Amino acid sequence: MRMWLVLAVATIGGMLWPLLPTEQSISLSSSMEDVAGTSDSVRLAVGIAAIVLAALSFGLAWFTKERRTGTPTTFVPPNGYGPVQTVFCAWETVGQHAIPASLLHLSNLGLVKIDTVERGTLRFTRIADDTQWKAADRISRFAAEQAGLTARGATMEPTLGIRTTKEFARANSRVLEAARSWSVQAGLSAISPLHVVGRTLWFASLAAAAVLFTGIAGPTMYGLPFAAFALAGFGMTAVGYLHVRTPAGRQAWAQSEGFSRLLSTPSNEKRIAYSVDRVMQPNFLAYAMAFNVATRWQESYLELSPILQTAIDLERQVDLGRQVGGEPSGADDPPPT
Repeated sequence: MRMWLVLAVATIGGMLWPLLPTEQSISLSSSMEDVAGTSDSVRLAVGIAAIVLAALSFGLAWFTKERRTGTPTTFVPPNGYGPVQTVFCAWETVGQHAIPASLLHLSNLGLVKIDTVERGTLRFTRIADDTQWKAADRISRFAAEQAGLTARGATMEPTLGIRTTKEFARANSRVLEAARSWSVQAGLSAISPLHVVGRTLWFASLAAAAVLFTGIAGPTMYGLPFAAFALAGFGMTAVGYLHVRTPAGRQAWAQSEGFSRLLSTPSNEKRIAYSVDRVMQPNFLAYAMAFNVATRWQESYLELSPILQTAIDLERQVDLGRQVGGEPSGADDPPPT
């Protein structure tokens, strides 16, 4: 936010500088007068309007930004949520490993079987019928179904290459949309009218600036205030901006980030002492993968759970496939804790 403030002030200041009156009247060429007008007082009024609208836009973006809640360390995911649900509660994204983390989670629940085939490739087989399948959370099930495990006996082998990488990226995007829908239906987030107003004003200002700058009857300086509003309020265009967390969502946010802190901080002796007995249960490794921290457990705790090596191999395989394919994932990894 500070970077955007500095950029907005510098840019708006640069645009306003030629419009400000001096001790002598500003003499402009005829072409510039068509844009900036001939009256210094009008130019000053436009400049002041640009500053005011920029301040209002920045203030609206700042006021509507969700403030981080406290994150006490927790030793279990909130409300029994699956890996992708927990990551989404923490950062409103599903990360790059949503599908493999879900597959590993379902494997630990006994719903999916993981086998190693030739050249270290992993094969996933759904072994659960429809009734057993419903025992898992809806987002983990949805992610697995996006990978092709739509019925009992269905298999999937992620191979390295552009085709599989693009498929994973598209599937990851669908998982993200499903997670957003689940969050609203579960009462964890809701559309904010104030955010809707802010987003609407931003697009309206952008459209007005474009019309006035390009000019149906010639470009004019009157687009400057609208351009200032759009530039200063760029934060209102962020993905997920229209949704805000409810009180229940903020509680899940704190618990999810606290659980992430536990998984991502293996150097803390007290946490490790606890995790040896509890957190390093195989199922929790799926959460470590979802938070992109599974490899941090490799050196000291590989012998505690053979499934950890499976998690690391799967994580590396997906990452390598993404590098070979040269395609980004459908959602960014959450920021490190």
